[in-house]
Amino acid sequence: MNKSSQAPLPELLGSACAGERGGFAAAEAEYWQAVRNAHKNGKKLVAFSGPVPAELLYAAGCVPLCLDMLPWPIASARELTAELVRDVETHVSQNLCGSCKLIIGALRRGDLKIDALVRAPICCQSLSSAMDFLQSGGSVPVYAFHTPTKRSERNIEYMAEEVRELASFLEELTGAAPRPDTLAELMENSSRAKLLMDECARFRALSPCPMSSHMTELGRLFGAFGATGALEAPLKAEIESCRALAERGTGPCGGGESHRVYFLQGPLWCLGALTAWLEQKYRAVTVFDGLGYEFGPLYEKADGLDGCYAELAKCLFVPPALHGGAQNGARVLERALNTVDEYRPDALIFLGDRWCRQSWGLSKMLSDALLQSCGHAPLFTDVDSAQPEYKDLKQIKAQLSEYIEAVVMGK
Repeated sequence: MNKSSQAPLPELLGSACAGERGGFAAAEAEYWQAVRNAHKNGKKLVAFSGPVPAELLYAAGCVPLCLDMLPWPIASARELTAELVRDVETHVSQNLCGSCKLIIGALRRGDLKIDALVRAPICCQSLSSAMDFLQSGGSVPVYAFHTPTKRSERNIEYMAEEVRELASFLEELTGAAPRPDTLAELMENSSRAKLLMDECARFRALSPCPMSSHMTELGRLFGAFGATGALEAPLKAEIESCRALAERGTGPCGGGESHRVYFLQGPLWCLGALTAWLEQKYRAVTVFDGLGYEFGPLYEKADGLDGCYAELAKCLFVPPALHGGAQNGARVLERALNTVDEYRPDALIFLGDRWCRQSWGLSKMLSDALLQSCGHAPLFTDVDSAQPEYKDLKQIKAQLSEYIEAVVMGK
């Protein structure tokens, strides 16, 4: 694919993250700067997708490029998004979701050069097809995990061997073996960040909810650099803000909280805009966003590299937060119902990507269960995660308004 006249993609990634959330935006900017300068700093840029233990990539001295995170900043550049989607639909497939089209398009563009690809299986047909296409190119070495479906002690031991093989793969790529003390520190950073994220989430269960949920956003950041410790300070700051607001009994809605929203799924490019609009128009605070959110295992202290590999193997059985629906349907349903019980939302909104067969396969099961739990069915409507041309913000707001006024307020 030829480059367009737009700025190089790494530069666009670095500038697109100047967002609204203070320390989180700063941490993201630092991450994209590391991606942009990886080769200049003599480091290998290793792309990964799925529940790959990024701690090991960092410990090997690489700069991990989290492909699951890549679509977010690209989607904010409308012209670039359209260009990448057109290219993928012309040369690859039209049947991928918007996020996967942006992942493939970004790497096909040619100015974001990776040195290796690491992939782990995930129950998502679109992402699996995208990774198959990238792997088939043969331009960079690839390490692929083969994770069994069922998590058991025996299977964790089996996957620990594959984590060890990944370490050897990275050592061959970089010429340096991971140090056990460095790897253990990165794993401790991850566990602390997970606990802080969980504490942030639990504040949203309070009434009134002190601050709208950002679990999807935090999930995408965690996959990229949760192991570095960069999320610890902004997470602690958010916890302190939530605690202060909770003590005062105030929240983000002027005049008080009237409704509580649970976004089971949300569009890539406008979830933040919808959250703010709901607060202003309906005094509706988003108490949770993310279908089946699960941050994965907390690592226990381990002795030596073998102990670390055994602990890292556990994360391979838990899909990233961005793919919460890409797991066992019964588990997704259980987590959704638990969220309803704990956070007590009265507005249940499912904005599914039009291409995501995984999500829509859950819709009937979720609708029946949530209708029984809440007394009314969720709103199910389709969007395109990358292209607002399919359904723009005005159209989405109109559907949400109709649902809230007719179903939530009218019951």
